[in-house]
Amino acid sequence: MDIEGLTDFQNDLLSVERNAEKVFKLAIRNSGNKATRLVRKKGKALVKKKTGNYHKAFKRGKVFIDPSGDITVRVLNTSPHGHLIEDGHRQIVNGQEVGFVPGKKVMEKGMREFEEKREDINEISKALDKLLSDNRL
Repeated sequence: MDIEGLTDFQNDLLSVERNAEKVFKLAIRNSGNKATRLVRKKGKALVKKKTGNYHKAFKRGKVFIDPSGDITVRVLNTSPHGHLIEDGHRQIVNGQEVGFVPGKKVMEKGMREFEEKREDINEISKALDKLLSDNRL
């Protein structure tokens, strides 16, 4: 006795399982791109000085699976002085320390705003809907 509908359903589920990681990595990469754009916009609003390449240096890293098993992407600033703007630095004039410039916390504020918008969850739910519809589920 062979139940044909169940076998088709099992094949569809196996197809979803095979394609799920690729589809979710693509969705996470897209949400990383959105996060990068939002952090860059926040950086332009908070850091007014336009010398150097600070604003051009916001990048999205590769999508990877972290040790806890979550699919993750990094947003970072690759400029050599980015950490000084982010965390603050001593102000030196004529070899004398005259004060401390507090950090702008661009990445922290930008990512907090991105998490509040919940665009990453929307992107993943769209990817899941597309995955299920493509595999007739």
